[in-house]
Amino acid sequence: MVETHGGGRQNLIQYVKDNGISDKENSAKAIWQVGRGDGEYLGVLNDDGSVKDWDFFARWIGEEVQDQNQEEAKSAETNGLEPELKDLKERIDTVNDENKQSINDIKEELHNLTEKVEQQNVNLQKQQKEIKELSEELKHMKQPKNNPSLWKRVRNYFTQNM
Repeated sequence: MVETHGGGRQNLIQYVKDNGISDKENSAKAIWQVGRGDGEYLGVLNDDGSVKDWDFFARWIGEEVQDQNQEEAKSAETNGLEPELKDLKERIDTVNDENKQSINDIKEELHNLTEKVEQQNVNLQKQQKEIKELSEELKHMKQPKNNPSLWKRVRNYFTQNM
């Protein structure tokens, strides 16, 4: 019988190895031993490891099959909606892509404006420095009318920079 120590045990050991549960034979044997002990304790296996309560296993597997059938039914319902969901997802992706592009455009424009403002600040500081220098020169002059070159520089400055 495959349910006893022979084929059933060897099948479980192979199953444990094939499905990556453990590559060690001793681990697989331990799983067999614990499972067999629990099965005997619960009264679903005989002392020799053969199945005692086939109805239990039928119900247990049947419930699993029923759960699987429910999942398949849900999947079938979803498949009916799949074209609509796919279309909606594509539309959402398109809007997201457009929003990302708009955000990138805004960031680039903000960066350009920031650079312009920084350049204007540099120019303003230069102008303020020049005005201050001219103002200091004017203060130190005793007779501004006798220095036409200074007046010419001041007039030129204000006509060129304003």
